[in-house]
Amino acid sequence: MSNIKELYFQEYLDLDGKYRSFKKYKSLMECFIEHTCDIFIKGDTCKYSTCDAAFVGFCKAAKVSFNEGNKVFRSIDNITAYC
Repeated sequence: MSNIKELYFQEYLDLDGKYRSFKKYKSLMECFIEHTCDIFIKGDTCKYSTCDAAFVGFCKAAKVSFNEGNKVFRSIDNITAYC
C-alpha cells in the first residue's frame, strides 16, 4: 500500500472497524478531520471549545457510536500521531 489513506484504512480494519469499504472509511475519516483538526492539531477553539466536544460532534455528524468513532481516530493516530 503506497497511499497513507490506505494505511489508515488497513489499520481501521485491523482495529475491527465496522465498515469494510474504503469509500465509506474515507468518508468517515474526512468527517473526523473536518470536525477535529482545528482543536486537536491547532488548538483553535473556533468550532468546538474542547477536543471532547469535537469528537462528539464528529460522532453525531457521521452517525457512528463513540466506539466506532474511536476506531477512526485510532486508525489515524496509530499510523501518524494525530494529536
